[in-house]
Amino acid sequence: MTETTTLISGYTVLCSSATGSIEGARHGLLHRDTRILSHYRLTLAGRSPDLVGASCPESDLWDAVLRIPRPGGAADGPLLPQDALEIHVRRRVGPSLLEEVVIHNRSAVACETTLLIELDADFRDVAELGREREITGITTRSPSPDGKALRFDHAAAHEDRHIDLAVRVEILESSSGAKINATGFSFPIRLDPRVSWKALVRVATLDDGVWVSPSGFDGDTRSRQRVAWRRVRPELDGA
Repeated sequence: MTETTTLISGYTVLCSSATGSIEGARHGLLHRDTRILSHYRLTLAGRSPDLVGASCPESDLWDAVLRIPRPGGAADGPLLPQDALEIHVRRRVGPSLLEEVVIHNRSAVACETTLLIELDADFRDVAELGREREITGITTRSPSPDGKALRFDHAAAHEDRHIDLAVRVEILESSSGAKINATGFSFPIRLDPRVSWKALVRVATLDDGVWVSPSGFDGDTRSRQRVAWRRVRPELDGA
């Protein structure tokens, strides 16, 4: 059975594989019991990364190190057999999702590659995950003219009830420009030896007419509440 990583904060729940991908029937980013992201897959040069290690320091935070071996290494160098691209991913949920991706070239040899982030949204109700869908609708995918956002809009009707939902995936910053289409983002990357590349991705969802998303990884109200709680929480002294 595939291991599932779960993050939760308020009305937002993220269920993904151990490497952070969203590909399983019951995986997804859900907000108010609706799956607003049904597919997420990160690849470098067409390859999915391997997991080195991951942790969940809080219920809404995920921190992982992934790697993709570089082909063609030899013992006499300069590219060595153990050389790899290291991918550091940080995530925070609630409401919706904020993600930071940092790629490190630990090798003494420069690298040119392409990062691809595949995305999709099916807006299923949580009760429909892993089973036949009862209410279907129309989902439109709209890349922004500036190439920095991909929006999914979903409209459905059942009897006299109409449902309109939307999610927007935005590139807040990146070390190189993104190419965008209806299935996600691609980034051409050149990494000199010992150099890193970074992108910050925000997923915002329309909640009662207002776009909601995490404000950051630190310094917001929830982070301050954690700090305050830790100062006053009871502690057990085992001495």
